[in-house]
Amino acid sequence: MKSNLVLSFVGQDRRGILNEVTFELARHVANVKEMETRIAAAPVTGELTFSADALIEVPDTVNIEHLGAALDGIADRLGVDILLEEDMDD
Repeated sequence: MKSNLVLSFVGQDRRGILNEVTFELARHVANVKEMETRIAAAPVTGELTFSADALIEVPDTVNIEHLGAALDGIADRLGVDILLEEDMDD
């Protein structure tokens, strides 16, 4: 059995954000089913921000809390916001 999760992240645009997040997903055997990415200017500062929304599929054997903790570590290291939650449409 597999679980569908929604992953969203946003932060200042820089090289490697998507690479680090998808590497961690692959390490946890997660499959990216859909992903939409955007680069836009922040409303107040005008700095470029990178954001992404993804639907991922994770085997039931994966500990979702461990995956979330690993993504929190990436968020802290890169200064981005990452949200991982259950897909309510599942």
